[in-house]
Amino acid sequence: MKYIFELTSKVQESESHIEKHHKVIEGLKLISEPWGIDNGEYPTPEFGSGITATFSLNRLLKNRIKGDIIYGYRKNMTIQNEDKIFIEFNPKKIDYVHFIENVFKKYIFFFNPFEALVYNQNVIFYDYENRNQSDLSIFFRFHPIFFWDAGYCMRNLRISLVDFKAEISGFVEYSELFQNGIIVVVNSKLLTLQESNEIDLNLKAIFSKALE
Repeated sequence: MKYIFELTSKVQESESHIEKHHKVIEGLKLISEPWGIDNGEYPTPEFGSGITATFSLNRLLKNRIKGDIIYGYRKNMTIQNEDKIFIEFNPKKIDYVHFIENVFKKYIFFFNPFEALVYNQNVIFYDYENRNQSDLSIFFRFHPIFFWDAGYCMRNLRISLVDFKAEISGFVEYSELFQNGIIVVVNSKLLTLQESNEIDLNLKAIFSKALE
């Protein structure tokens, strides 16, 4: 089984990728293994001829956790300019409860994403195979564990975080307003693709009028 932990933040024109990398590294140093790193030196990756600069976590994290930190280009910025952390892990090889209750929030704190997600990797293939059935310009998915900031919640559902929290309160295990956003644990168990899809459908049914 393979799970994905994905965080996406908007590039801030006032913050260079060097400054962002320093903040990320310092945040990772404060997290214990297998999700954190030791107190070494970690040079900022360069863009070269591309529009992203990638820092690999493959040899830094433990328990076969692999991933990359991807910094978006800072010049000639568009709405698509984003920074991202993309991590793959086997949830059976880690303390999954500890990850949900502690690590997830710590990554949000230092990376300041507008969205953070935890999901079964098979969801990626399912959504790709069914991409023709959705308007990709407005597409989003409810995942078993996620974080949305206030702007992303308003874009998707046109409601505030407080109203969103109230609407989902009877359908999720846990939710918490945090850092101009909301952390939601819909289901803390390890889920199949079918179970993941059911979460998406059930929560979207709550907001069917907003999604029309």
